[in-house]
Amino acid sequence: MTTNPIQYTSRTFLTVLNDLNNDVELADKPEWFKRAIAGYVDIVSMYENAIANQSFLRTAFTRQAVADLLELIDYQLDWKTTSSGVILFYLNPDTVVFPKTILQADLKARSAGTIAIASKMFESRALTTMVATSEGFTTDFATDNNLDVLRVYTTGEKVRVSTDNTLPAGLSASTDYYVIKKSTTEITLAETLNDAYQGNEVTLTSDGVGNHTVALYSVQVTCYQQDSREDISLGESDGSTEWQSFDLSDLDILEDTIVLTINALSWTRVDSLVESLSTDRHFLLRYNTDGSSKVLFGNGTYGLIPPNFEILADYSYGGGADSNISSVNRVTAYSGSDSDIVGVSNPETFTGGSNEENVESAKLLGPLLLKARDRFVTVEDGEALALAYGGIIRVAVNKNVYGLLSCQVPIVPSGGGNPSGALKTALQDYLISRTVLATIDVRVETPTYNPISSTAQIKVLPGYVFADILDYITLAFRLVYSEVTYEIQQDYEQNGIASAIEYINNKWTYSFTSADNSQLIQLIENAVSTDFGKTFQESDVLAYVDTYVEGVDYLIITLPAFPIVNADDEITQDNLTPANITETP
Repeated sequence: MTTNPIQYTSRTFLTVLNDLNNDVELADKPEWFKRAIAGYVDIVSMYENAIANQSFLRTAFTRQAVADLLELIDYQLDWKTTSSGVILFYLNPDTVVFPKTILQADLKARSAGTIAIASKMFESRALTTMVATSEGFTTDFATDNNLDVLRVYTTGEKVRVSTDNTLPAGLSASTDYYVIKKSTTEITLAETLNDAYQGNEVTLTSDGVGNHTVALYSVQVTCYQQDSREDISLGESDGSTEWQSFDLSDLDILEDTIVLTINALSWTRVDSLVESLSTDRHFLLRYNTDGSSKVLFGNGTYGLIPPNFEILADYSYGGGADSNISSVNRVTAYSGSDSDIVGVSNPETFTGGSNEENVESAKLLGPLLLKARDRFVTVEDGEALALAYGGIIRVAVNKNVYGLLSCQVPIVPSGGGNPSGALKTALQDYLISRTVLATIDVRVETPTYNPISSTAQIKVLPGYVFADILDYITLAFRLVYSEVTYEIQQDYEQNGIASAIEYINNKWTYSFTSADNSQLIQLIENAVSTDFGKTFQESDVLAYVDTYVEGVDYLIITLPAFPIVNADDEITQDNLTPANITETP
């Protein structure tokens, strides 16, 4: 009787090949034939294991499999979030009439593009009205160039000065100046916008005579990186079918911007239809793994079935990690049509933009949110909800900081740096709404950054040149302390080394290429990312740099002083000056 020469327990190439070689009837068969059979069984076995693994969240390894499994517990993988920040819109003092109302459609501007990142559109989500703003100021030129004021100004704002007698020497009437903020009550003036951002101030040589006035001719507006679409037809409901869905024509829809109108009535986006009543005009926005999306309506029990009318959508799209702007005065092109606006700039960075949710993070957050049941009760609940909100890479929830039933929530936005006011307000409202009876005092705050400057001497191994590995060394120090290291690691896990290199180059102006892949992979994979309250020992830094930068024999660190101990709301931030990393003789 002929029997199967391959044992039931054999699954790998070597075990199957061993079975074939041990069968007497096959002993003299060609080696290539037995290797082909063993290889085929190995591949099929691997494929079957993959299919089985996809059935379980912990072992699922494709984005689609993770998304499908998480959908069973009503958790949706987040798509991209967009950045936000402040843009200054400059008004023409010779034509503007106050109060000045600027329509939402005219509050938009573009960034200057680079080779790596295309120009991006930034838009307001509301109109704004500016009233005439002016105040008196005094000077003391013998001491400094400061104008003493009451209003808190921002560097980059446009002003003009006037007087009822003689202005301080160095200043002229009917001339545009740009503010350099010195303190909450002191400013100096610059002749150009670039001078203001570089700190090149006008020199005063007298205090003038009489009463002097400074008048404001710019308005600060919170803007978001996005492009908007209006009255897009998605199709027509039949008025009776349950769970109707309609595709959206653009990729990367920003979920907090979409509004549907059916028969002149607005419908509201919700995260889940579980609590929707049969009369609620609710819908879901669901993303596919390629960035496309659709809207989904209820079944008449969980949410109203839309009536037999055309469905119109207004929404914005954009976002991603490359929507972050890491330097001032990069948003410089006005894109609206208001003739009183003559220019724009960004006086602060734009943060909060992130790529689609990392599947490994989703595997952890999904079950945590299921446990929290979308309610903020414990510290762990708050952290999970904040991270799932999107645009945030580090968060701490510190309870009872402001008294009983209060909590402090410092956050690091995607891209690092300070979170925008819009992001802090939106997250704070979101968390409060999920506390018990929505009554807990939740305060989302900018983190206390502990900027770390490193001074070190490096001994290089024979055969290596210090100048050739200096960029690797400085990057290693940055990855130890930077608040964005975790985001770089997530980018690498999700999108590969090329995407991580692009992030690093844009963040720190390196020029790494694929030739640096091997070294950068070592540094990224083995970095221990910083977090709130983390303590650093000198040995942690020494071991990391010495072990994972090829060519380093040893190093001597003279700054900072160790241990570095961070408070609960404090997190380290890279403040490296490359010139402080030198070669030991």
